[in-house]
Formats: sequence, C-alpha cells, structure tokens
Amino acid sequence: MARATLLSLAEQAKVDVMKQLELTLHEMSRQLTRSRNVIRKYLADPLHYD
Repeated sequence: MARATLLSLAEQAKVDVMKQLELTLHEMSRQLTRSRNVIRKYLADPLHYD
C-alpha cells in the first residue's frame, strides 16, 4: 500500500485552527478532504511532523 502524502504547511495551519475551534477529527478530515489518520499523526506531534 502506498504511503499518503504529508500535510502541506497550509493544511497544518488549518488543522491548528480547527483544533482550537474544537472540531472533531472527522470534521477536519471532511473539510480538508484528507484522511483522519494523517491528521491524527500531525496532531500527535506537530513539532516533529514530517
């Protein structure tokens, strides 16, 4: 299975804002059209995300 692409810097900024607005992972993934797993991975450790 191929690895999904990482979130761009713009997408990371959007996730940060959505987290502050207390959106769920499901809502974030729907708005960004990205998987919940890639968002979850970013939120687990945003400083070392790559």
